[in-house]
Amino acid sequence: MRLLALSTLLLSLAGCSSQPVIINTFEGTPQEVATIKPVAFIIIRKIDDRNYYINPSSLLTKEYELGLLPGKHTFLLDYADGTASSTKQSELTVDVAAGHRYIIRPSVSKSGWTPFLIDVTTRPECWTLSVGTGLGPKNCG
Repeated sequence: MRLLALSTLLLSLAGCSSQPVIINTFEGTPQEVATIKPVAFIIIRKIDDRNYYINPSSLLTKEYELGLLPGKHTFLLDYADGTASSTKQSELTVDVAAGHRYIIRPSVSKSGWTPFLIDVTTRPECWTLSVGTGLGPKNCG
């Protein structure tokens, strides 16, 4: 029974969900956008002063792909991995390019956590929810 529960947890963390949830953070239909995926344990609260609640690691694991216009954007983020969670939100300001794919990934230490953005446009193996969980591909940071 424990093995079944552990297998179910590992599959959900590995991103074995149905189609990703696509969220466009802009109005209209621009020519090209940047796409960002928050990895497991990152919770998005705001993008550019607009409130969101995007939690890929909620009870029903979901992959999110966020469409953003090229340029600067500011995220307000939380971190929660089931055993540890952030006590304060972190702000991340990024500059994204049209046609690029990025992941938001945490760097966790005893003193807290820091989010950072990684361009994975040329590294398709890193375009996964489980990057940063220890279950996903290595060398994606």
